[in-house]
Amino acid sequence: MNHFERAMGLGGEVHVKCTKTEYEVMVDVRHYDPEHIKINVTNDKLVISGRHEHKADNHGHVSREFTRQLTLPENVDTESMTSGLTNEGILYVRAKLKGSAEEGKEREIKINIDRDESAKKE
Repeated sequence: MNHFERAMGLGGEVHVKCTKTEYEVMVDVRHYDPEHIKINVTNDKLVISGRHEHKADNHGHVSREFTRQLTLPENVDTESMTSGLTNEGILYVRAKLKGSAEEGKEREIKINIDRDESAKKE
């Protein structure tokens, strides 16, 4: 994206970061109200879109629309996906990676007892 496009707010600059435990996408959506932004996940695609029409600016009226489609890595846990919007107008979408349990972190595993099975053995 060139300087002119960035200044015009076209395209919404995108940053993607993937660590050992988390996938994160950040999109500049400062020209859009939260109710005009949609985030959808279908199979291995993350789609972020925004639209507003006839908003007044210094030169008259402007309408804007964008759609960003990203292919998610195989190990992204889409069920863990969360999103938020900063005061600066940066939308972020985060998800945990499957199989990325933190090393050395202890967790308790509950033992489920099937009462019917234990009664049969007695």
